[in-house]
Amino acid sequence: MDDAVISCSSLQFSVEGVYDVMGYAGNVPEYPVNELVNSIWKRVEKTVTPHFYYQIFDCEILSDRVCIQNTVFETGKVIARSLRKSKQMAVFVATVGQEYENLVNEIEAEDDSVSLFILYSIGTCLVESVGDYMEEILKKEIGDSNHTNRFSPGYCGWSVEEQKKLFSLLPRGICDVRLSDSCLMYPIKSISGFMGIGENVTTKIYGCHICRVENCFMRKRKRIFLSLI
Repeated sequence: MDDAVISCSSLQFSVEGVYDVMGYAGNVPEYPVNELVNSIWKRVEKTVTPHFYYQIFDCEILSDRVCIQNTVFETGKVIARSLRKSKQMAVFVATVGQEYENLVNEIEAEDDSVSLFILYSIGTCLVESVGDYMEEILKKEIGDSNHTNRFSPGYCGWSVEEQKKLFSLLPRGICDVRLSDSCLMYPIKSISGFMGIGENVTTKIYGCHICRVENCFMRKRKRIFLSLI
């Protein structure tokens, strides 16, 4: 497939998810915060153009690693076990795009820490929504087959350094996402990883009890959000 460009309006996105990321744990914030979230979201929706891309490969799953085109990924046993019935692997990258990073730079220059915190929270939710949209496109392509959850370097003990191997399988410069020397992705709010494909694989609720990564987006915990007013 080609690099897919989509609009924010195409995504299943709600500000309620942003409130959760901000730490409101299902509650609606005070009126001034609520208005500020909606105002910043309108700026994002107007300017940001998300992208995604995936490519499907044959694969071999071993007890603690995944092999794709003679490239061995040391995913660890947790991820390999979740992918073990996969016959193929969708290797993907998705991003909210450079426009989002430009907006972050604008608000940083304004020295507005509250708006910046909200913008980062929106970005976290937005990139996951792009990933969800991508999964729906993949479902249509694979027909009667199923797919697993998304798994990314940095999850469940899979070294983030293996981003280099992952990107080596994809067209150079795809979605305009690049890696730093420390394997962080730019633009910020980008994701990459695997989705297993096969008749006998399943998509499961993320099992945070099996993962030791404390700051993962999927780890739903109540957090204290200090008043912004």
